Amino acid sequence: PWYAIKAPKKKRSEAIHKRAFSASQVRKILDRAGDVDIDIHDFFVLCLCTGQRQMDVVELRKNQVDFQRNEIRVRASKTGKMASIPLNWHARQILLKRQENGSEYYFPEWKQESALAAKGHDRLRFENASISANRRLLNVIDEVIPDPYAPGGDGVRRKRIYGVHSWRATFVSWAMIAGIAPGLIAAITGHSPDSDVFYGYFDEEVDGAEVAVVLANDRHIDIIEDEAHQEQQDAAIMLQIGELAKRLNDRTRLRIEGSHSLTDVI
Repeated sequence: PWYAIKAPKKKRSEAIHKRAFSASQVRKILDRAGDVDIDIHDFFVLCLCTGQRQMDVVELRKNQVDFQRNEIRVRASKTGKMASIPLNWHARQILLKRQENGSEYYFPEWKQESALAAKGHDRLRFENASISANRRLLNVIDEVIPDPYAPGGDGVRRKRIYGVHSWRATFVSWAMIAGIAPGLIAAITGHSPDSDVFYGYFDEEVDGAEVAVVLANDRHIDIIEDEAHQEQQDAAIMLQIGELAKRLNDRTRLRIEGSHSLTDVI
């Protein structure tokens, strides 16, 4: 008779969230990914620079990217919320490089693979359907972090705390430490600013300045545009952030702390 009894769900505050990567881990993972498969490297950079979920990067289409406004406009596949995501310099270079791949998607092979794995069921998405592609991503992370699991006791299944979703946690931590208003970060990532899940991503130990330096020195990022264009883009991003703040009616002032700028983050 007990087969129908369901265990009580854990409160979100008790759930084990993916842990953010340190700057050292970011450098090692991106360096290794670039040597193994440039697609994996580019995928990781976009996850880090935009805070998008894994499935949303896989399904990102070219008509969702506005290079004039330096913006991605996308409806999050998990929550259905519209997100306006500013493009920083590094994410922009990655997308420009992949613009002429002959597909409407930036990662067409991965999109095709996830569609085949789903076998026509719309509910099944990349994270739980495309096992082989997901495994390739995790293999690179596991080379840098050999034990990516939380400690577990006898008979307790160990939970992975470092994975592809860790890029999202790194983005949130990086942005919050930079002093960006939580309401703006939540809007970009498609979360409510008072959500337990949103704050579960935050890791105060992330060194945002070092992460920015890692990206600036990433040997696998091809620079498509010159530095003069970067200054124009930085100004466009600040304008875009201001417009987004007005739409949210967020009264929290943006502030910059440390040696890195808002445009380093988003």
